[in-house]
Amino acid sequence: MPRKYPGRSQKYEPNTSDLDSGLELWRIHSEIYDANAFNPTIPDDKSGGRFDTLTGDYSYIYAGSDVNAAVAETLIRDRPPNRPYYRILKKRIRGKKLSKIRLKIDLKVVKLHGNGPSAVGQEDDWITSCGPKDYPITREWASAIREWSPFGCGIIYRPRHDNDRFAYVFFDDRCPFDPFEVLQSEPIDIPGPYFTMVQDVLRSYNAFLRL
Repeated sequence: MPRKYPGRSQKYEPNTSDLDSGLELWRIHSEIYDANAFNPTIPDDKSGGRFDTLTGDYSYIYAGSDVNAAVAETLIRDRPPNRPYYRILKKRIRGKKLSKIRLKIDLKVVKLHGNGPSAVGQEDDWITSCGPKDYPITREWASAIREWSPFGCGIIYRPRHDNDRFAYVFFDDRCPFDPFEVLQSEPIDIPGPYFTMVQDVLRSYNAFLRL
């Protein structure tokens, strides 16, 4: 797979997708932030997500097309490819919530599935299928894609461990003010329906919480 940095010397025209107002999404996030709040954290090489900011020039929200997508791209994204069963320490969900949010406006996002990677100079889906050790590089790609598509409000892609679904990242400086409303938001680190829901989804991926 093409593990490489973006070609900044070239000008690409990323493919885009239109998201309609009313789209409902799920996300797992820290209880420090509201379900519809953008995260301004600048990660280091050992923390953070795939398309986090490199310099603090934008804040971000990650979400999934359903609960499975949110779990796959948040809790098992670092699962090694040769691990048929995957155990997750309970501390991974400590202080976390599962939330359902709804898009209040139409948005345009850059497409990184299907023909999306080739439009930005990638031969396959490495940008969205690599593991966390390569996130410092994929964050460089996010920065380049934002330069190439100044009107893209985020990115749509396939979760690393479930290509039947969609994952999203949205950028606060490209989205109109307050683009999401919160429909539901509950903790997943205490017994209850959302804790059970997350456990059931993990089990469907042969992943389990180590209690």
